[in-house]
Amino acid sequence: MSVGRFFATTLTRVELVPANVTVSAGVAARLGTFVVPLGMMFAWGRGSDLGLEDTEGRILIDVRDAGVAPGLVLNGLLRLVANNPLGQEAHVYWEGRTEQCRLGATILRDRMILPAQDPVVPAGFSLSIVFVPDTGGVVGSANTVVLVDARRARQLGD
Repeated sequence: MSVGRFFATTLTRVELVPANVTVSAGVAARLGTFVVPLGMMFAWGRGSDLGLEDTEGRILIDVRDAGVAPGLVLNGLLRLVANNPLGQEAHVYWEGRTEQCRLGATILRDRMILPAQDPVVPAGFSLSIVFVPDTGGVVGSANTVVLVDARRARQLGD
């Protein structure tokens, strides 16, 4: 399987947190799943493979509850993962605390850096954010901000 040229893209809450999710303290919960479309490949992060040597990918994830906007901050552990077609976690690309990736809503350079990550995720696999909260609650899709840089390419036949 060969890969076409990569293009920059940004995954948002529309793809990664499409609905409210009830979470329990210390228990991992998948906030949402973006299934890689047929004929495409995705990978977390950005970098030199796009000719952007000085412009690495960035993360902004601000997890909020489902209360009145802007919602209360929910802290915990976040993971950017790839799942196989059966929905099982196949690879953890990044792991960190919510406090690390909440900055930069208005200033791009304040966002946490997410360099190009391998392996590339093929069609049929999915990308998701796994959240292990410090306290229970309801993650509010409308109040949560998600901007995760990624790259996409067409999957070429051999």
